[in-house]
Formats: sequence, structure tokens, C-alpha cells
Amino acid sequence: MAPALALVLVGALTVAGSSRPALADGVSTAKAQAAALQAKLQTIGSQESAVSQQWDKEQNQIATLTNRISETKAAIRRDKRAVITDGASLQTAAVNAYISSGSVATTNPLFAQNANELGPVSVYNQVAEGNLSGDVASFTNAQQTLAALQGQLVQSRQAALQARGASTREKAYLIALGTQTQTALNNANAAVTAQLKALHAAQVAAAQSAFSQTAPTVPNQSFPAPPPNSKANIAVDAALSFLGVPYCWGGASKSCVDCSGLTMLSWEAAGVDLPHYSGDQFADSTPVPISDLMPGDLLFYGPGGDEHVAMYVGHGTMIEAPYTGAYVWLTPVRFGYGFAGAGRP
Repeated sequence: MAPALALVLVGALTVAGSSRPALADGVSTAKAQAAALQAKLQTIGSQESAVSQQWDKEQNQIATLTNRISETKAAIRRDKRAVITDGASLQTAAVNAYISSGSVATTNPLFAQNANELGPVSVYNQVAEGNLSGDVASFTNAQQTLAALQGQLVQSRQAALQARGASTREKAYLIALGTQTQTALNNANAAVTAQLKALHAAQVAAAQSAFSQTAPTVPNQSFPAPPPNSKANIAVDAALSFLGVPYCWGGASKSCVDCSGLTMLSWEAAGVDLPHYSGDQFADSTPVPISDLMPGDLLFYGPGGDEHVAMYVGHGTMIEAPYTGAYVWLTPVRFGYGFAGAGRP
């Protein structure tokens, strides 16, 4: 028999004893507390993962906005230089136009060298100076647009930074809460282990008073064997091969076995799969009346067979791995001590 806890896997031999109800209640309470903490830890982990992903997203947004702000600032600097250069060109053009042989002089009939050139030159200068003025206006508008965009980007970046700060604080809170919950879970698991050890100690004491203290031997038997080559016969022969093997918690080998490990391996040799837990073996077996017991049938003890299992080998005898400190032996069938019934795999 090897009961599996959801959080702490501990195999335990269980034989009915007067202290079992209280101790079993303690184990159930400890297991429930540990399970609740485990569920809470999983919830915290899911929340932490979600917050972490949101934080990563905000980091990327901030980096993108920062780059765009830098690019906008560079564009504004370029446009400022262009506006200054074009402004100087405009001033030069104005001076040339009105003072030193600029467009006014060349378009004034009094100073024109060739009257035929007067019209085309005048038109060209007006167009050139008009284009220059339009370019300056365009640069000024671009500068204003970029400045507005920069302001928007700065506001967006500040909002992203605030969101990232909130995510960072939430992430730190969840990490701290997860650490606290993990510590509580470790303590709860330790409590489960302590409760199981106390239960096991009480059960061993009860078992030692209930079982024979003689060394394991094969008593003189004349019980009929199962039919040759049957699965039951193979299972009984396999079980008998374990005689003298020491008991150990959760054991399932020739080095050591527990009660459900012995029956599992014995029926496994016959090609029948059984779980390594007496309660599940009880559930997977077909109930058999005591009057119809056959060699190879399993004998279960405790509610739902969750405390102990042995194998009937015939003529009122069973084989079992009893408890810590004992060895696999043959012993008379016990119908007391919490006997729950028999089953056939």
C-alpha cells in the first residue's frame, strides 16, 4: 500500500488502532491546508506571469516612444537650421532687390540695359522670391507640427512610465506574496509529514500487538493450489517468492516491499496491472464472498481497503508485507482488525 498525497508523497502502512480517527483527522486537516496553499500559489503565479507580460509590453512601448522623441527632436533641429539659412537667403535677396542691383534695379526701365529682357527677368525674380517665401512658411509650419508631435510623445511617454511603475509595484507585491505563500506551503507540507509519521507510529504499535512476533516461516499447509498455469497460480507463486523480503514504505522490489507493492508485483507477474495503493486495488477488484475465497484473491482492511492488503493463498492462510521491521510472511487469515472484504483482480 502506498497512498499518494497531492503535495507530500509518503507511503504508510496502516493498520486499525484506537488513535487512528484523531490522527487521521489531523492528516486530513493538514492536507486540506496544504492543498489550499498550493492552489493559492498557483493563482499568484498566474497573476504574476500576466503582470510580467504587461510590464514587458510597456517597456517596449517606452523604448519606441523614446526613439520617436529623439527622431522628432533631430528633425526639429534640422528644420531650425533650414529656416535660419533660408531666412538669411531671403534677407540677401531683399537687399539685392532693393539696394544693390537686385530685382528692382533690373526691372526698372530706367536701369534696364535691354528693354526686351525687362518682362522675363521681372517674372523670374517674382517667382523665385515667391518660392523662397513659400519654403520659409512651409518650414515654419513643419517646425510647429513637429513641436506639437513632440509634446504628444512626451505625454505618451510619461503615461507609459506611470503604467510601468504600477506594473512594477504589482509585480513586486506578487513576488513577495508568492514567497510568503511558498513558505507557508512548506510549513504545511512539513505538518502533513509530521501527522503521517505520528499516524504511522500509532499504527505500527497497533500492528505489533496484533501480528504474531515469531520469525516468518512457511507453516505446514495442505491447501489446494490454483489450477496450473492460471493467472492466480502465477500470482501466488510470485508472492511466495517474496517470503523473507523486508517491509519498507512505498517498496516495490525484491529489496523491500510494502503491502500493496507485494500484491501489485505478484499480479503483475501474471499479466494483471494493479495500482500501488490498497484502496485503488480494492476498487479495481471484483468483490468475493469469504465462502468463495480462492488462492490469489486479495484481502483488504480499513475503510474502502485503504489501510492494508494481503493475498489469500488457501487453507485459511494469507501472505503479506505487514509493517516496518517485519518481513513478508505467511500467516492465518484475519477477519477482524478492520477487515473490509475480499476482491479478485
